[in-house]
Amino acid sequence: MSPEVAGLTILALGNGAPDVSTTIIAIHNDSFGTSIGELLGAGMFVTTVVVALVSFFSEANLDKANFIRDVLFYVVGLLVVAGITADKQVYVFESILFLVYYAAYVATASWYHYCGHRCIKSKLPPSMKLEINDVEGVPLKGSNDLEENSDGPFTFSRFRKDWSRRSPFNKVSFIVTFPFSVWLKITVPETERWNRPSVILSLIFSPQLILLASGQYSYKIPMGSIHFPLSALLLLIGIVLAVIVFFVSRDEIVPPWNFIVIFWSFAMSIVWIYLISNELVAELEDLGIILNVSNVILGATVLAWGNSVPDMMSDVLMARRGLPQMAIAACYGGPLFNMLLGLGIALTIKTSITFPKTFVITDLNGNWPEFYLSVFTLAISLFLSLMAISFFRFRIPRKWGIVLIAIYVIYTILLLLTEFNVIFGKK
Repeated sequence: MSPEVAGLTILALGNGAPDVSTTIIAIHNDSFGTSIGELLGAGMFVTTVVVALVSFFSEANLDKANFIRDVLFYVVGLLVVAGITADKQVYVFESILFLVYYAAYVATASWYHYCGHRCIKSKLPPSMKLEINDVEGVPLKGSNDLEENSDGPFTFSRFRKDWSRRSPFNKVSFIVTFPFSVWLKITVPETERWNRPSVILSLIFSPQLILLASGQYSYKIPMGSIHFPLSALLLLIGIVLAVIVFFVSRDEIVPPWNFIVIFWSFAMSIVWIYLISNELVAELEDLGIILNVSNVILGATVLAWGNSVPDMMSDVLMARRGLPQMAIAACYGGPLFNMLLGLGIALTIKTSITFPKTFVITDLNGNWPEFYLSVFTLAISLFLSLMAISFFRFRIPRKWGIVLIAIYVIYTILLLLTEFNVIFGKK
């Protein structure tokens, strides 16, 4: 797998989990404005500010075909979004079109890598023959310095020593987040290594979190004249399974069914993301009501900035570790992934529920100018990047990074002026 393909699939998948989950929750709650505002705002932020930061840390020698492909697919994807939502309703086949379009994007990238790229690889300069083997030695999350404080068993003496070295802010942060950290530890089993206590605790407590996230915690099963709490039944089942795991497994031996633990950990991670995204969207909608600001603006600014932090950190890390090609690919593949997969999955679910009727977009009434401003500003920004980077022979110099930041500042100002009726006179 090439760095480019890895960036637009694996790295995009990791970065895009919060955006996709937020989109699904928002559209499920009939808040299309929040979801589309976040997707467009985050796309604008990542393709301008994050690309600029990558150019500051490393001057990337981009693959011509890969870069042109990513930008063109993104621009066409924006036009597809604008076209599908122009009539303010979405059909089932239109929602599936998002998924088909992204599949075509990945298929094109894969074809180029496995077929076309091999034919022209010998003609490329040495600086552009970066292979995925170069990723070896790049410390990702969970390795090297990020784990330096987790070596060895937990002891109170180590905890006291670590506590004394914490700043006052870190101490307060630890106390505030401690209950959530405990819930996370006892519901998501550890997968980096076999940890029997973690699996046992997860079997007992993770079903309770699932009930809480689904809103069914107080549900009771009718049993004749009585109603037995579902939470109590799942607790009993979890305890029985935990006892079985305790007796059939050992701390020092990885069981053959450990793959089930890995899948269960992944599923519980999705539950946590769903739970947090649900609360985040609800709080954001309340904030919009209090400040009298549209969901589109809050999604394009506050929510987009928050969800783009992982993209910024991972992409800049890739650039600093000598993998700017992968970072740039993720800057374009990531937002495209979020937009197409997020809207595709969310709208497919929504239109399937409303079928044979269409899903009608109602919460954008009065805010369509912000939507079209975001779509066409992002498309123009991508086109300008394509022209400029082509002019610089597919390098991203720092001076173009400064221009990209200026473009994002102008976009944000125009967005706010539109929201407060200074321009376009939308209300």
